Amino acid sequence: MSNIVQNDVLLKVVNENEEQLQSQIEQEAWELVYQARQNRSIMQAELDGVETHAGKVCGIVFVGHIKGIIPIDETEFENGAQLRDAVGTTIYYKVLQLDRNSAIFGASSKQAIDHLQGLTWDRLRENMIIEAKITRVNNRSLHLDVGAIKTYLQADEVSYEWIDNMHDRYKTGESIRVKVIGLEKESKTLKVSSKQLYKNPWPECATRYTEGNIYKGRVSGVVEYGVFVNLSEGVDILCRQPKPKVGKVKKGDTVRVRVQRIDVTKSEMGGSIQSKVI
Repeated sequence: MSNIVQNDVLLKVVNENEEQLQSQIEQEAWELVYQARQNRSIMQAELDGVETHAGKVCGIVFVGHIKGIIPIDETEFENGAQLRDAVGTTIYYKVLQLDRNSAIFGASSKQAIDHLQGLTWDRLRENMIIEAKITRVNNRSLHLDVGAIKTYLQADEVSYEWIDNMHDRYKTGESIRVKVIGLEKESKTLKVSSKQLYKNPWPECATRYTEGNIYKGRVSGVVEYGVFVNLSEGVDILCRQPKPKVGKVKKGDTVRVRVQRIDVTKSEMGGSIQSKVI
C-alpha cells in the first residue's frame, strides 16, 4: 500500500537564522532564572565545576549560558575537597540574586535542601515504602537521597543473600525501592531497608538443608575469612577456604558444599567446599 507524500513534509522551512535561534535560547534561560528567583523555586542541575570568588570556594552550575555561583557556606559541604568530589553529581539550589550584565546569578543549595527536607519529613511515616535515588555506590553500601534527606543502605539491609560487590548490581543515579524502618525528625535520622520488602527465607530453608549433607551451590563471594556460596535465593553458606585438593575457587564457580552448622537464630550456615562441579 502506498501513501501520498506531502511536499510540506519533505521541505521544512526555518524562518530564524542561527543568531536569532541563539538569542531565543538565551532569552529562555533568563526567563527560567528570573522565574526561579521570583517564585523561590527549587532548581536541580549537575554541579559543573568549582571556582574561587572573593577568596571563597564556590560551586558552579549553568542555566544555558548563565553561570550560577554557590558559595561553599551555602552548600552542604564542609570543605573544598568535598565540593570538588561532588562535581558531576546532581544538586538542588535556589536562585538568590541576578546580574544580567555579567550573565551571573548567585544561589544557595542549603536553602533548597532545607526546604525539600522539611517537606519530606512532613510526609515520611514508618513502614512506608518509598523510592530512593542512589547517589553513591561503595563495595558494601549505597548512599541514598530521599527527598533531599541523605541516608545509606548497608549490604546486609539490601538483600538476604550475600552481595560481594554493590557495583555489580547498582549504579549512581538509579532508583531503589526501600522501606522506612526508623525515623527521628529532631535528629534528622532516617533508616531504610530494601531487604524487608522481600520474604525472609529463614527459618524455612533449615528444613531444606540439614547438617552433614552435601548440596550444590554457586560461589557468591570470596573474602579473607572464607568463601560465600549461594544455595538458593537469599540463602548463602560461609565456607572455609577450600583445601588444596579442591583448588582455588572464584566468584561464579559451581561447587559442592557440606553443611556443617545451621544457626536458625542468627540466620547463618557454615560448611566446607568439597569439590568443584565441572
